[in-house]
Amino acid sequence: MFYERVTGRKTVLIFVPPIQPPLRPPVLLACEKALDDFAAVGVDPFLIDVMPPAAVQAMKPKTRFWADPEGKTTDALLTQLGAGDRNALAQGPVAAVLDSNQRLITVLTGDDLPGLILNVYAGRTHGRTEKSQRPARRF
Repeated sequence: MFYERVTGRKTVLIFVPPIQPPLRPPVLLACEKALDDFAAVGVDPFLIDVMPPAAVQAMKPKTRFWADPEGKTTDALLTQLGAGDRNALAQGPVAAVLDSNQRLITVLTGDDLPGLILNVYAGRTHGRTEKSQRPARRF
């Protein structure tokens, strides 16, 4: 089901620092607030946390939020991204920004991740729009 959803769409994986419900991570609140903006540019945000599934469900997220209670997927992906492991999340959330073929564009950290993510996609979309306006070559 995941691959059917993301095929041909831009995707961002946001690794969230652990937090105990009923508190909701600030990055989750910010992403939920930006859902319309993400949808407007065709971006699917997926948040990943090392909490148990019941804790994630208790937060009632409005966006896709995966539970990785053993942290193995989080550790593996963060290591491959060069961001350390789940201990790096103590500094804040980490976002892996992917293109529509799920290739890595960039890795982001910061206070306004939704804004930073949207800026990355806005820059890429603008460049593609200009290219697509060129006349087709004739052979």
